[in-house]
Amino acid sequence: AGGNATFTTTASGDIITGYDASGVPNAFTADDGNLTYQWQVDSGSGFVNISNGVLYSNTTTAALTINGVSSGMNGYDYQLVISHPNNSCPIITNAAELIVNNSITATIDIFGPYTEGAGGTTTSVLANDDLSGSTPTTSSVNLNWGTSPNSGITLNADGTISVGATVPPGVYTVPYEICITAEPTTCSSTSVQITVNDAG
Repeated sequence: AGGNATFTTTASGDIITGYDASGVPNAFTADDGNLTYQWQVDSGSGFVNISNGVLYSNTTTAALTINGVSSGMNGYDYQLVISHPNNSCPIITNAAELIVNNSITATIDIFGPYTEGAGGTTTSVLANDDLSGSTPTTSSVNLNWGTSPNSGITLNADGTISVGATVPPGVYTVPYEICITAEPTTCSSTSVQITVNDAG
């Protein structure tokens, strides 16, 4: 996910230029240049024509490009309608299904040292994690915190951790898990290490 994908087909168009004695065509002239192409997508409600834009390009060629595949596109079907001005019956290719393979990796975070009596707030634990080659956000993943090791350490929904001024000196570990929002069973777990030093 996050990368590009291409569907390609090969087609040829021939004009009949001769027949045998029984009337069966036996001579042809290539006429590939007059072929026209139209890609279609079925995202669950039937096939519709695709237009060039941010998501798709080369929609009227033999090679469709999908720009920035997302996990929500998993299972989309694509087909190509091929037409020729001398043939009233267009050819529709067999549908090809887009399979999106997502990956997610949670990477350990080390924050601090913070000072007893002052505290502070960390950056988001998501900042060094990976979702199919991109940095995840709180909308693209579900962030599941473990148990806070101290009542003064607050685990925030935005991925940051607030270290209160009352937290005593020590090294604290906080486990967390991230799961892909569109694939809630695809997850990765790690932990956060927070160091608080004595004010003296």
